[in-house]
Amino acid sequence: MEIGLIIVSDKGFSNERVDRTGPKMLEYFASKGYGSYFKLVPDIQGIISDVIKEFSEIKEIDLIITAGGTGCTDRDVTPEATIDVVEKIIPGISELIRYKSSEITLNAFLSRGVSGIINKKVVINLPGSPDGAYQTFKIVEPILEHLIDQVQNGSKDHK
Repeated sequence: MEIGLIIVSDKGFSNERVDRTGPKMLEYFASKGYGSYFKLVPDIQGIISDVIKEFSEIKEIDLIITAGGTGCTDRDVTPEATIDVVEKIIPGISELIRYKSSEITLNAFLSRGVSGIINKKVVINLPGSPDGAYQTFKIVEPILEHLIDQVQNGSKDHK
């Protein structure tokens, strides 16, 4: 599996804070044998949408993960940026993330993250904190192979 990772962080982008989410996720992807592409972007809707589109055009990428910008502040625009470019929404993925994450913290229900499909690629919004991104990726990881197969190949085989 090849993953395009987009970290959305104004402070990380402007070097006001060291991004720890990107390195943690990239290290995990490498440990699992997943290839990866990486971009760190500010919380600007058009830029986030453009990078999602850019990653969707890279043949090797199967999955696009965003981390950050899913909260309730004025600057949190990752869900809107994602909705702007995806062809289909996959509500169950984000519902699963919120439900399972609520076992750790009820603040999980404050996440506005969405999931969808663009150009036969799966897009999933995750929270921006290192632990939040890692834990929520682990929640969806067991279903990714089947999901990606359905999206890319139209497979309806039940596994």
